[in-house]
Amino acid sequence: MVLTGDILEKTRKNCLIIDLASKPGGTDFLACDKLSRRVIHALSLPGKCAPVTAGEIIADAVVNIYNERSGRNVT
Repeated sequence: MVLTGDILEKTRKNCLIIDLASKPGGTDFLACDKLSRRVIHALSLPGKCAPVTAGEIIADAVVNIYNERSGRNVT
């Protein structure tokens, strides 16, 4: 959970939250309802709209995480 109730309380009341994470998502949807925040759960939208770019971004992130954790520099 990335956007918890505590974080959502600090958002503006008129903001729109678009959760791109796969199920179950990274947003506390119950807190959004309770706080009257507009939220859209757009499951895997980047992969559906721009699969090549989304794949490249994910690959770069995986390589960066590996490099940070292993102390190696794989490209």
